[in-house]
Amino acid sequence: MIDALKKTRKNFTATIIASIVIIISLSLIILQIVNITTIGSSATSNEVRNAAAKHSALSEYIVDQSEYEAHFITLASAVKEEEQQRLSTALMVTSIVLLVAGGIIAYIVAKLLMKPVEEAYASQERFIQDAAHELRNPLAAMSVTLQQVKTSKDVDEELLQTFRRQTRRLVAINEDLLFIEKSQKLDPQECNLSELIEEIIEELQPIASRKKIKLNLKTEADISKRMVSTDYVRMVKNIVENAIKYSPRSSIVYINQVKTKNTVHITVKDSGIGIPADELAHIGERFYRAKNVGTIEGTGLGFAIVAKIIRSYHGSFEISSKLGKGTTVTVNLPS
Repeated sequence: MIDALKKTRKNFTATIIASIVIIISLSLIILQIVNITTIGSSATSNEVRNAAAKHSALSEYIVDQSEYEAHFITLASAVKEEEQQRLSTALMVTSIVLLVAGGIIAYIVAKLLMKPVEEAYASQERFIQDAAHELRNPLAAMSVTLQQVKTSKDVDEELLQTFRRQTRRLVAINEDLLFIEKSQKLDPQECNLSELIEEIIEELQPIASRKKIKLNLKTEADISKRMVSTDYVRMVKNIVENAIKYSPRSSIVYINQVKTKNTVHITVKDSGIGIPADELAHIGERFYRAKNVGTIEGTGLGFAIVAKIIRSYHGSFEISSKLGKGTTVTVNLPS
């Protein structure tokens, strides 16, 4: 990435220099043309008569004063020379303005074109740092667990459970990272979203039951949309799983899916811990987790995946939340 950034900067620098050189060359050519046209700037008697021919009174005056023809020629030559000097000055100023403007425009264009590259580099750098940070904890825990198992005569079941839990977390992080970084997209097919969301809720029912949480689903029949079915499943599943995870025992999670004229709306509402108002803008960033999640397990990648899927289908999402009262997530997908 760094090499690509340096190469791009070099290319832009070369473009700026080439633009300036071209502008300077054009300016020199223009000035050379002016110099050529300046040669022989002295007016002749024919030129004086031709210029005066457009004005009958002036023409008659020149004929009457023919003995002063040399004087008229001198005046005409002075006027012609002054006009050519003005033209030369104007062209020189124009060339300088073009030179400066060209340099400024080239710089601005290069800067604008470089901005997304720099942002992509900064994002990639943050991603690597966040990934390293998130992977460090489970790897350290696994290392400690393995050391304890190695030095222990009898294998402690609790240590094995810790090892399995950290292994599952690493696998989950790895799968989420692979999905986020995946650029290849499968061909969308016409999907019955009503059937899919019912299957998702049925699959998540055992997880909700362990906390005695009721999943209240309402969906219109036969809602369909062209999309990759696994994208839809992953998106809805992540949102509902979060609602279950952060909701108190014996509560209700409401899932509602409706279709308006051109949009499918999916709303998931819980009565969980909520999200601090100043942190709502960060939801969807990789590895970001609100400060109030405490010891609740998570990778911080779930909603980043949701956001990526929604963007890939040109949709939008809204999150409203109150601390201690719950969160509502609304997804809007063009149908």
